[in-house]
Amino acid sequence: MLASRVRQSIQGAGPTAFTLADDASATQSRTIVTAYGSGSTRPGIFTIIDTAAAQWAVVEGYATASSPDTFTLTRTIRNSQGNANNLTWSTTNTKTIFVGECADLVALLCQCPTTGGTASAYTVTYGPSPLALVSNAVARFVPHVTNTGAATLTINGLAPIPLQRPDGTALQAGDIVQGRVTEVVFYGAAAARLLTPPFRGALLRRTTASGADFADNNVASTAIWSGVDYDTNGFWSGGSRITIPSGLGIRRVRLSAQVGLPVAITATGYLIIRRGGATFPEPRCPAPAGTQTLWASTPPLQVQDGDYLEVLVQQTSGAARAFSTAWDLHWFSIEEVK
Repeated sequence: MLASRVRQSIQGAGPTAFTLADDASATQSRTIVTAYGSGSTRPGIFTIIDTAAAQWAVVEGYATASSPDTFTLTRTIRNSQGNANNLTWSTTNTKTIFVGECADLVALLCQCPTTGGTASAYTVTYGPSPLALVSNAVARFVPHVTNTGAATLTINGLAPIPLQRPDGTALQAGDIVQGRVTEVVFYGAAAARLLTPPFRGALLRRTTASGADFADNNVASTAIWSGVDYDTNGFWSGGSRITIPSGLGIRRVRLSAQVGLPVAITATGYLIIRRGGATFPEPRCPAPAGTQTLWASTPPLQVQDGDYLEVLVQQTSGAARAFSTAWDLHWFSIEEVK
């Protein structure tokens, strides 16, 4: 997952128990123990090579701090004999154990730390500390704050790396959400892209009487909203309308809505979702006589920046019908369709 330069001389015939020579200063900056930790809770994937015997094995295992340090092989993944059996090694030949990218992958995929820093410059610490970033590596973290726009990620004090959306464009406000597990894939040190597109949408509610609180007879009445459960990108600024924010590239959305009446209607009722007033051939969902709750949903709709969407209620009972004061019956939602 992350590049590593850690390698040591390994001694013993095995097949599962070895000692590690303390020769890190001659080959690299750290031993396996200092780089990845000690004991069975710090496993990794390693390659053992005996050049003189033309023998090698890719193995799972872990190092343990001792005098000298030891290495325990828990499983052979593949070896020079073309199978997954544990090998018996020469006790006299020089053998080297290398920590590959997969060992770092095991170390980091088992972690999901909470970030620090700011909403535009996140920091995160993994243990053991990675040496460098490589392409196609994946990491996860829990943001401590929602981003406010373009942002960077600094891992264990390495150089900050720009965070991007899955398509390689800069983050928009709200793409990283506080408390929501976030995964990124690295493009070397050039960028880290979100693996999944961020959710964008809003859910509006009627929490009190607001505006027109009744549906006129045979006239489409606009529903007014008074609160939100969530609004990721400023879709609602009060009143009846959900508006497509500018500059976010939102081009398809799905909408749903529900409105409740205090008593069942005696004739046909309609819940209408309309874009831009009367200019849009709106989804019109009829409800038969006897219905008390009107509901509508749309397929993915094409939209542009600044388009506004509203919910209208119409019924043909012969008299105006008030909206229910059971406020949880009324809601209007929008979600971006990727």
